[in-house]
Amino acid sequence: VSTIDVEKERTFFTKEVRPFLDNYCASCHNNEKQSAGLTLEGYTTYDGVKKDRGVWEKVKEELETKHMPPKRKTQPPDADRKKIVDWIETVILKIDCGLARDPGRPTIRRLNK
Repeated sequence: VSTIDVEKERTFFTKEVRPFLDNYCASCHNNEKQSAGLTLEGYTTYDGVKKDRGVWEKVKEELETKHMPPKRKTQPPDADRKKIVDWIETVILKIDCGLARDPGRPTIRRLNK
């Protein structure tokens, strides 16, 4: 089980992901337009991104299938697109199964009738 270096990922978000979103996504997915009911303007920090896994799963899918950005818009280089998709997949959508979880209150069963 690999652990994620949070500071490294915060830096990657600031230097790579946020500029990618600003260049290729923000013109349609902003607070004003909200194309497809989605705004990416509010995701200004790595910590904010981690809270909305469902949104980022959809973003990953749209980037992977090249449905976004639309054909009439400027397209990102495939290497940049892959870099963002990989980041979403490994950092945002990864579930760390090694974390200790509280299973809740155990139920005590009778052993006789």
